[in-house]
Amino acid sequence: FGHLLFVYNGVFWSERQLRFMKDNKKRIIDLIRNQASRNRSLGLNYKTALIEIDGWESIPFLISFYKKNPKDKDILTTLLQLLKKSDLEGFEQSKIYNTLYGADTHYDSWINFSSANEAYIIESAKTLYNKRQNQ
Repeated sequence: FGHLLFVYNGVFWSERQLRFMKDNKKRIIDLIRNQASRNRSLGLNYKTALIEIDGWESIPFLISFYKKNPKDKDILTTLLQLLKKSDLEGFEQSKIYNTLYGADTHYDSWINFSSANEAYIIESAKTLYNKRQNQ
């Protein structure tokens, strides 16, 4: 899917909570990384938080966690959302972007899972991470 499901039946964080997470981005990413590693689970609330704070710094962790938990396709969605928020050259022209986020799409737009799509998402996320690391 191009978007994660709503957390807590559509209840979102307040502006104050979002500001706190953004102001403490590194600590939030570290907390999520530690909790997910300890619990061997990456909850929807954590994935949503990473998207909200534009947690591109978590990309290597997300990829590594996904490789250990390949059934958790929401991690791929999280990577896609981070890519969508980015300025990665070429992503907006990709077939995946147009299928999930283009003009004729809706909230539950999706693509078929394939090893090619999986590889494209992961490689694009790595490219985004490397680009941002070098800025």
